[in-house]
Order: sequence, then C-alpha cells, then structure tokens
Amino acid sequence: MDLSSININFWVLQTLAMCLTALLIPGLRVTNPLGALGAVVALAFVNAHVWDAALFFSIPNTFSSQALLLILSNAAIFWLIVKILPGIESSGVVAVIVAPVLFSVLSLGISTYGKNIDWVQLGKRGVEYVAGIRDEFRSSTQANAASEK
Repeated sequence: MDLSSININFWVLQTLAMCLTALLIPGLRVTNPLGALGAVVALAFVNAHVWDAALFFSIPNTFSSQALLLILSNAAIFWLIVKILPGIESSGVVAVIVAPVLFSVLSLGISTYGKNIDWVQLGKRGVEYVAGIRDEFRSSTQANAASEK
C-alpha cells in the first residue's frame, strides 16, 4: 500500500468531526486525538464490512420501527467501539444514541466545506504563527529583564 494513496484530508476531517461531536454531546469525551482517529477508523471498518450502503438510503422519511432499529443498532456499534478503544469515553445511553447521528451530520458538513484544505500549508502557517508568538514572548521577557536592571 502506497502512502500517497491515503486521503489524509478525509481522515483529518473525520477526526475533527468526531472531536466536535464529543464537544457537543455531554457524556461523550475524547481524551486523546488518537482516540478520535481510532474511533473513526473503527467506524469506517464496521461501516464498510457490516452495513450495506443501500440500508442507509432506504431509511424512510418518517419515524418507523425500521429507522428506530437502525439508529439503535448504530448506537450499539458506537458504544462497543467507544468501550473497546482507549482515548474516547462515553457515559450514558443518550450519548451513544445521539453521537452516531450527530457525527454523521457533522462529518457530511465538514467534508463538504473542508475538502479543499491544504493541511500541509495550514500546518506550516500554524507553526509560523506559534513561532511568532514565542518570539514576541521572548523579546518582551528580555525587555522586562533589561528594564529591571
């Protein structure tokens, strides 16, 4: 497997969606960014090998027993993934029922608007920004030390 075939942008955006999901849902907590990435990878694996994509497109527009069963099944899988993987924790039933639905919505929105982000360039700008702040702190500290003498 060639590393250039991995879509880094997709995985970063999915991990960001998982972190935002944890921020928005009380009872769901990401203790480590790698935990969020692990949950995303596990959900992708389960969705690719367990679920049939046609199942999600056949959900009726109205609330029915089929839709309820799909939401509860997805919640059970999410709960199992959260309990097995380190770095992500849940407390309460409501969190694991709402989290997969909110994650799907956030993932769709973030992927739509974030697909053109150049993460390498963004990382370089972030490092430059932090280095500028560091240099500003250093110069102000040196100026304060010089004025005290």
